[in-house]
Amino acid sequence: MNRTALAATFATAFGLAFAGAAAFAEDEAEMEMPSFEEADTNKNGVVSRAEAATEAPDLDFAAADENQDGVLTRDEYDAATS
Repeated sequence: MNRTALAATFATAFGLAFAGAAAFAEDEAEMEMPSFEEADTNKNGVVSRAEAATEAPDLDFAAADENQDGVLTRDEYDAATS
């Protein structure tokens, strides 16, 4: 392989790696959990299972609901999302 072809191959590989890293960073940002205030859509001071399913679908609600009362307090939500 001549130097020009080798340089072109390296540049292409580097470009693809950089594009992949940028896409990964974008995916990480999209996966960020909403704040408690954002998740508590009806503003009643707790996050219900329905609110969590809509606003924070990646949250393991059952694990986060430490006292198993069917809602997440600010402390439970913050502990599960930090």
